[in-house]
Amino acid sequence: MSAPACDILGQLKGNNLYEQYLKRLPDTERRKINARLVEKVSKCSYSVISRKNRPKDQVERAYKNIRQVIIDKKFEKVELGLRYMRTSRMMLAHDYCADIESSLYLDAMRMELIS
Repeated sequence: MSAPACDILGQLKGNNLYEQYLKRLPDTERRKINARLVEKVSKCSYSVISRKNRPKDQVERAYKNIRQVIIDKKFEKVELGLRYMRTSRMMLAHDYCADIESSLYLDAMRMELIS
């Protein structure tokens, strides 16, 4: 840690460090402190959020492709196209959740074996 950061951390004392004092700091300092905390903690923790963000782009691309196909098809009834879009969105969300759940189960089993 650099000297100014140590001084700032030394000034931040209290019952609830993050809520009371960290919000008063400028955005750059807050981001630096949060980045350091995440860096220190990330070695010993498992981030579900980063695991969830990985396949999101694939799902979004798949939905855009499906949407474009439905738009290009030009159904006689607009309701039919909208139904296809709702159904495809629901199916993609279900597949996404199933994929995330299966990968989290596998990671949980690996972590149990390690500990």
